[in-house]
Amino acid sequence: MRCLAEQMHQFQLRGPGRPARELLWEVGEYEMYSFLARMLRYHNAALHHQRMFAGQSRPNFADEVIGYVEKHLEELPPVIQTYFHCHRSCCQAADAGLFQIARDHLCRHQTGFSRIESSELHVSLLNHAARQLNQGAGNWLQVVYELYQEMLELGLLEEQERISPWHFKNIVNVGARLGEVAWTTHFMAQWEDAVAGDYCHNARNFVQGILHFHQQEFEAAAMCFHAVLSDYKDVFYGIDARGYLLQIHYETGNMRGLEALAHSFRMYLNRNETLSEEHRLGHLLFINHLSRLISMPLHDQNRLQSLRSDVLSKATRGMGSRWLLAKIDERRHS
Repeated sequence: MRCLAEQMHQFQLRGPGRPARELLWEVGEYEMYSFLARMLRYHNAALHHQRMFAGQSRPNFADEVIGYVEKHLEELPPVIQTYFHCHRSCCQAADAGLFQIARDHLCRHQTGFSRIESSELHVSLLNHAARQLNQGAGNWLQVVYELYQEMLELGLLEEQERISPWHFKNIVNVGARLGEVAWTTHFMAQWEDAVAGDYCHNARNFVQGILHFHQQEFEAAAMCFHAVLSDYKDVFYGIDARGYLLQIHYETGNMRGLEALAHSFRMYLNRNETLSEEHRLGHLLFINHLSRLISMPLHDQNRLQSLRSDVLSKATRGMGSRWLLAKIDERRHS
């Protein structure tokens, strides 16, 4: 809302002969725009938290504000249009065209936002892309990678020379999955000492585990993820470490370990009251699909095809879909 604030400053510098009524009208218009932008900003943040955590409520008057903005969108400043497009792409996640509109709008009107507002909008787009990626839809891995590179270039990820442990983990995960080992290793060396708070030790173990996993060094990766589980301070670090360990058990043929971890992981997810239903369901679906895969006969093409269809289903798509599909296809063509 930086551009709006600059306009307000100009209003206060009343020129000679300028009617008070005109000035009052412009100040009132600014206040309305400022209110709309703040409401959309907070509503976008609330939507993100609803997707991750349980017990979140909608801001008051959200529906009325969104309805008004949608009706008068072309008349409103670019800042408000950008917030609205980010909100719409979040609500209609399956429409990749809406996401691209929001991304283009943010790129064109980047200078209209303060640093923290720009960071929040980029994170909103990241969360949208990450959800689509987790569900195995489209080429979202590259999109997440590009958004993180853009945030790094704009200096939007660090706060007082610190980086959040969640961004740190996600950037390494995306870089490793794309095979950008040199870039990812350089990023880790540059930022691992800047991870905020008490998460530094956990973050180092986790990202080392990610690199080992994608280089198929499964024993070393397992040691790193077990180290995370022995002393993790964030629920999502613990959940993602368990997800990787399930994949490692499958890759190494440790089916007893996989079954035991799947059982305890399922209980952990069902008992955790902080997760949103969407997040819980996504991980439970991954566990259930993987359990079905290991329980079926090796060359049962009908059941493999049925499982593949279930993983691809938009109604039941869970976390880790891309990896699961690769493992199913390996079984189908072995």
